[in-house]
Amino acid sequence: MVRRATEVLGVGHVAHWMRSRIPSLGNQTPYSLIKTEDGCVQVEQTLLKIEHGVY
Repeated sequence: MVRRATEVLGVGHVAHWMRSRIPSLGNQTPYSLIKTEDGCVQVEQTLLKIEHGVY
């Protein structure tokens, strides 16, 4: 998932984003969510929105 986030956000932003509380993720950090399958799905959906300019 970190690799995917790097593809979407760029290497200079991914570490900060992974540790930031994201409103669309229920104010949880992507890093905390990727520990479960459901959390990975939520993070991937958010990355897709960012990638397509929906976020």
